[in-house]
Amino acid sequence: MHHADLARPYTLQEQSLFKQGDAVQVEARKRFPDGVLITAPYWDFKLAQAQTQTALNQKPPYIYEAFFFKNNLMARVDILHLKEESLWDIIEVKSSMSLKEDHIWDVAIQKYIMEQFSYPIDRCFVFHLNRSCVYPDLENLFVKKEITEEVNDLQIKVSEKVEEFKQALSKKEPPEVDIGLHCNKPYECRFKSQCWKKVPQPSVLDMPEMGALAWEYYQQNKIKLEDILEEELLPRQKIYKKVHTCNEPYIDKASIRKELSLWKQPLYYLDFETIAPAIPRFEGVSPFQHIPFQFSVVCISDKKGSNSKDIGFFQGQKVTEAHYLHKDASDPRYELSKKLVGFMGGQGSVVAYYKQFESLRLKELAKLFPDLSEPLLSIESRLVDPLPLLRNHVCFKEFGSSWSMKSVAPVLLGEKWNYSHLEVQDGLMAQNTFEKMIVLDPKDPKRDILRKNLISYCSQDTYCLAGIVEWLYKQIVGP
Repeated sequence: MHHADLARPYTLQEQSLFKQGDAVQVEARKRFPDGVLITAPYWDFKLAQAQTQTALNQKPPYIYEAFFFKNNLMARVDILHLKEESLWDIIEVKSSMSLKEDHIWDVAIQKYIMEQFSYPIDRCFVFHLNRSCVYPDLENLFVKKEITEEVNDLQIKVSEKVEEFKQALSKKEPPEVDIGLHCNKPYECRFKSQCWKKVPQPSVLDMPEMGALAWEYYQQNKIKLEDILEEELLPRQKIYKKVHTCNEPYIDKASIRKELSLWKQPLYYLDFETIAPAIPRFEGVSPFQHIPFQFSVVCISDKKGSNSKDIGFFQGQKVTEAHYLHKDASDPRYELSKKLVGFMGGQGSVVAYYKQFESLRLKELAKLFPDLSEPLLSIESRLVDPLPLLRNHVCFKEFGSSWSMKSVAPVLLGEKWNYSHLEVQDGLMAQNTFEKMIVLDPKDPKRDILRKNLISYCSQDTYCLAGIVEWLYKQIVGP
C-alpha cells in the first residue's frame, strides 16, 4: 500500500515456487472435474468479480480461483465446491508436503470474506502433496485434510486481525515492530533489507551455531560481536569473533593435515545437478525427489600430465574430466549412472561439497539399477567432504557468514572463480535452464546455448571444489 518500491524483487526461487504452485493447482483440479475456471488476471478485480458471479449463477459443482472482494478484503479460493443449494466447501491447494499453520489462516480469511457476501461455508479442507505417492500411480498424489474446526476457531481472531491491518494500512509509515524471527518465517519479508539497516555487519545474528540464542542477545541489545563475552562462546564462535574483530584469517593446519591424511589418491571431484519436480514424472519417483540430470567429474592424480584446461593450479599433475548432461525430457538416471560408472575408477577418494547430497543420489541410483549397484555404492563409500573441514578449521573475514562454495572459492582462489560471469550461477538456475532446454526443438540454436551454459556452470562447480582442496593441501606442504 505504501513504499512498494522499497520491496526487493521476487527471487528466482520464489518465482519457481509460484510456477510450481500453478502446476500443482492444475493437477489438483483434475480431481474435481467439470468446474469453471476464473481466468481474469490477479490485478483485474472487476473482471474477476464478474466472471465469479457468472459462475455462481451457473452453479457448477466446482469453481476454480473464485474471486471475492469487499471492503478492501480480497480472497481468491483455489477450489470452491457447491455441495447443495448455496452451501459451499473451501478446498485450499498447497504444493507443500504437509499441513502448516499459515495454510489454516489462508482458509480462515477466505471463509471470513465469503461470509461477508452471505455465502455460507460448510466444511474446509487443505489439499497438499503426499510424500508416499510414487510415479506412475498418481492417484494418491494429494492428501485431503479437513480443517473446518480449526478455521472456525480462528474466525474471531481473523476479525481482530482485519481491524489491525486496516489501522496499519491507514498510516503511511510502517508499524513500530522490531526485527525478529517473523522477518523470515513463514516467508522472508521483501522489505527485510529496509528494517535490518541498523544491524551491523557482521553481528551476533551472523555468528555460527548461535540459533535462537542470537535473538536473545539481540533483545538484550548485545548485537555487535564485541558485545558477547568470550566465555559465553563456543570454540567455533570464538574463532569467528576473532577473525572479524582482528581481521586475521584462521587456518588450523594440524586439523587440515589430519583430515587430508585419510583421503586416498587419485582424487575425484564430483558434482550433480538435479531437478525436483513437485509432480513426479519418472518411474519410482515421489514429489520433490531429486533427479540427477547432469554431472561433472574431475580426476586429479599425482602422475605427471598436462592440464585439460588452464585453471591456474594442479601444475604438473594429470587432470582428466568427464561430463554428462541429459538431452531431452526422458528419464536421465540410467544413462547418467552408466556414464559416471564408466569414468570413475575403483580407487581414490571422491570429493563432494556437502557430500550428504551426492551420497543420497548415489544410493537412490544404486537401488534403482541393480546392474550398476556395486560400482555406484563403491563411489558412495569413497565420498569425502571438505565442507566440515573448512567450516571448523578455516575462517576468513571475506567469507561473511557463509561457508558455501560460492562464498569460499573467490576468497581462497581469486575473484575469477566467482560465478558472476556465468549465465547459470546457481543450482536453481541450472534446474530452470534444463527445463527450458528440454522443451526446445532439437534444431533450435537456443538449445545449444543453454547446453553450453549448463556445462560451464557444472564444470565451474567441480573445478572450484578441486581448487579449494588444492588450497587446503598447500596449507600443509607450503613453506
